[in-house]
Amino acid sequence: MPVNPKRRTTARPTGTVAGAARTAGAKRVAGATRVADTVRTAKTKQQLEEEVKQNSKLIATLQTEKLTFSSRNTVLEARVKELEKTNLELDEIVRKLKIARPTVPSTRLISSFRDALDDMRAPLASGMGGVNYLVSEIQVNLKANVSYDGGKVQFQLPKPDDVIPSENLSTIDFVIKATPTTEVDTSGYAEVPNLVGLAKEMGERLIVSKGFVPGEIEYEDTAGIEPGIVISQMPSPFSVAPPGGPIDLTISKHPGVSVPGFLGLSLDEAVGVAESSELAIGDVSHTVSESEEGTVISQGVKAGETVPPGTAIDLVIAEAKRRETEGGAETDTAKTAEPRVRRLVNIGEYNSDKLDDAGIKTIRDLASASTSKIRKITGVSDSVAKEWKLEAEIYNEAMGDYGAYILVKTGAVKSVDDLMRADPSKLYGVVKRAIAGRKIAVPPGFKLNKRDVEGWIEGANKK
Repeated sequence: MPVNPKRRTTARPTGTVAGAARTAGAKRVAGATRVADTVRTAKTKQQLEEEVKQNSKLIATLQTEKLTFSSRNTVLEARVKELEKTNLELDEIVRKLKIARPTVPSTRLISSFRDALDDMRAPLASGMGGVNYLVSEIQVNLKANVSYDGGKVQFQLPKPDDVIPSENLSTIDFVIKATPTTEVDTSGYAEVPNLVGLAKEMGERLIVSKGFVPGEIEYEDTAGIEPGIVISQMPSPFSVAPPGGPIDLTISKHPGVSVPGFLGLSLDEAVGVAESSELAIGDVSHTVSESEEGTVISQGVKAGETVPPGTAIDLVIAEAKRRETEGGAETDTAKTAEPRVRRLVNIGEYNSDKLDDAGIKTIRDLASASTSKIRKITGVSDSVAKEWKLEAEIYNEAMGDYGAYILVKTGAVKSVDDLMRADPSKLYGVVKRAIAGRKIAVPPGFKLNKRDVEGWIEGANKK
C-alpha cells in the first residue's frame, strides 16, 4: 500500500515527541533516585557519627573502670603483704610461747628473794669502821607467766635471752621485809619527834627540846601547802637516833617571793622586813649621800621583782658628808671615810648613836676605845663591851656586816693575830657547825662558803 507522504511527515514528529517524553521521564526518575540516594547517604553518616560518639564514651568508661580496678588491685596486694607480715609475727609469738620454760612454785619464788635479802645483809653486818648498815626490805616488780596446776600457783619465768612482749606477761608486785628475831639495844638512842606539819621555827624548837640539833634546811616548791611548813624530815618521825644528832628538814616555800622596797629604812628595819619576806640581807656597803644618814638608798634587786625565798638582797646605806678640821685644814671625809660603828650589826642603831655622840664614830675609833669607856657611854655589861671591842679590832672590809660578829660569837678568834694565822678549812668548819647548830643568830637564808672565810683571813693580813 502506497504510503501517504503527508502521513509520514506527520508521524515523524509524533515519534520524536514520544521519545523526548520518555527521556524526560527517565531523567525525572534518575533525579529522584539521586535525591533518595543523597538522603540515604546523609542519614547513614549521621548514624555513624552517633555511633562513633557512643563508642568513644564506652571506651572512656572502660578506661576509667580499668584504672579503678588497677588501683584496687594495688591496695589489695599491699593488704595481702601486710597480712602475711602479721601472720609471720603471730607465728613467731606462738613459737616463743610454746618454748618450754622452768616453772617455779610460789613458795619457792618468795623464799628465793628472802635468801637474796639475807645474802645482801651478811656483808653489811661486819661492823667495819664502827658503823653498821642494814638492808631491811626488797621491793619486787616481777613479770612472768602465771599458771594454775595441780591446785598450786606456778610462775613461768622468761629466759634471759627471751624477747617477750610485756603485754603477754603478768605483773606481780610484792615486798620482802626483814623482821629482826632479836631485840635491838636502843637504850642509848632517843626517839625522833614528828615534825611534819609544824612551822619551821616551832619544829626547830622541838628538835632542840628533844636533845637533837637542827641540821640542813632545804626549801621545796609546794602547791596547796602554806609556806614555811615542814613537809619532810630525816631521820623519819618516831625512828631512833643518837641524842645530839642533826635532824634535816625540808620546808615548803612559795614558787617566788616579791622583793619589798627597802629605800628609806634603817638597816635594822631592813633586816626585819627581809626576814618577814623570807629573804636575807646580803652585802651592806656605805656611801656618802645627801639622804638621811643610816638609811637605805639603794638595793641590789628592784622592789616588786620575784625571787626565790632566801635570796640575799644587797643594800647601800647613806653616810653623812662631814668636814673636820685637822691642823687648821679642812678634810673631806667623803674621801677618807672609815666604816661607821653602826655597821657592826649586833651593836644596833641606839647604841651606835650614843657612841657617835661621844666621839666614837668609826669602827677604828671603837677598836681604840677602852672597855670601860664603852661601858660608861652605853651602859652595857663588861662582857658585851669586850665583844664589841674585839669585833672592831678584827673587822676588815672583806667581812661585810656579819663576819666579825660570827667570829667573836663562835669564840674561834681572840685577836687579829689569831685570824691572820687561822687555817681557812678549820675556821670554816667551826663557823659552819656553829651556824648549823643555831649557836649564832644569822638572818634567814644567810649563806657562807669557804672562800668567804679565806677572804676574812686575807683581809686581816692586809690590814
